[in-house]
Formats: sequence, C-alpha cells, structure tokens
Amino acid sequence: MLGIDPSTEPRNVSTREESLESLKAVAARTHGPLTVQAYESARRSDETPANTVMLRCDTWAEALVDAGLSERMSTKARFRYDQIKDAAEAPKDATR
Repeated sequence: MLGIDPSTEPRNVSTREESLESLKAVAARTHGPLTVQAYESARRSDETPANTVMLRCDTWAEALVDAGLSERMSTKARFRYDQIKDAAEAPKDATR
C-alpha cells in the first residue's frame, strides 16, 4: 500500500513494559532524582523517549512508581504525585 515493509523498518513503538524497562535501565546508570531531563540526558537512542514513557504511564511520577523507582522522584514530582493521589482517594460529594 505505502511501500513500507514493517519487518524491515525501524520500530518506533514502545509498549508500557518496554517503557518501564527503559526507565529502569537509565535509573541503573544514573544517580539522584530521575527527572525527565535527567532521563533524556542519559537515555540511549534505543531506549524509550520520556514523552512515550509518560504516554504509557499517564505521568512521569506514575512511571517511576510502576517501575519500582519511587525513591528516585524529585521533591516536585513527589508533591504533585501525592496531591493527585490524595484527590483520587478523597470521598466524592454524594449530593451532586
């Protein structure tokens, strides 16, 4: 149809699991908070881009938690993550 053979073209798609594996691999090579900027600076070209990691996991903080790397969250990311988590756990107003 378009003259593209998927078996010979580079693959640009990353699954959620592949995204988390890339996150873990970069974390193993770096120290300190694993921010998006730190990840992008340290990732190799064959590792999932940060924007794809976030698409697969909803947020950067969720990706870190899902990868077992919550201790590598920056203070700012932890604050945002806690706010979102607290809001999700808050009781809903039954009068609406």
